[in-house]
Amino acid sequence: MAQQHTPPTSPLTSAVVVGAGATGVAAAVRFAAAGVRVRLVSRRGAGPERAGVEPVAADATDPVRLAEITAGADVLVNCAMPPYDDWPAGFPPLAAALLGAAEATGAGYVMLGNVYGYGPVDGPFTDDLPMAPTSVKGRVRAEMWQAALAAHEAGRVRVTEVRASDFLGAGAYSPPSRSWSATRSSPAGPPPTPATSTCRTPGATPATSPRRSWPPPGTRTPGAGPGTYRPPRSCPYASSPGVSPRKRGCRRRGCAG
Repeated sequence: MAQQHTPPTSPLTSAVVVGAGATGVAAAVRFAAAGVRVRLVSRRGAGPERAGVEPVAADATDPVRLAEITAGADVLVNCAMPPYDDWPAGFPPLAAALLGAAEATGAGYVMLGNVYGYGPVDGPFTDDLPMAPTSVKGRVRAEMWQAALAAHEAGRVRVTEVRASDFLGAGAYSPPSRSWSATRSSPAGPPPTPATSTCRTPGATPATSPRRSWPPPGTRTPGAGPGTYRPPRSCPYASSPGVSPRKRGCRRRGCAG
């Protein structure tokens, strides 16, 4: 019989954050500032020199090692992802290891997702939008959430996903946002396609609250807030300044979409 995980009532005291990029570091720093002990996991063991943050070098796709690191933690937060052009092959083993570690240790699992799984949306993002992906990468994201939600509904793990769009803020890297910023400063004004952006450090965040005040487990929260998304005529990464053709993610350059 599957182990039933019930929501704890005490404040957070320890967390594991996987991924030492801009968002992972921001989450770790926010946890530490709230008095939560943090293990920040990345392949290189990178991380800020800050009290309360322990950088750990590990392969997050190794479920046994990840479970060892997560043992005793209150929450496991995933801010890691494979290279953009390797999502179809790279994301499934990473997602499976993270979900398995959360199940094995009883830690709450917070997934940092995005809005690809919704597909084209001509209106505000809301909590009740169904998954309706129309791209390969969108299907990858949707399948990751569906697998996690199934585990949550079976009582094996407590899961919440926070879905962001393009990231803004110090250290954030999101090529469409860079293009948006450049366009906004030009005489031509903002681009004609409505879009949303997510500030990387807006203040207290759902995933890092020491009082466990993130959205109820089993929910998905469009972190972008109200906004609309309409598919651009070409991949927005194709014209992003400072991005090599291989990393731009444009279909015309072999991107899986």
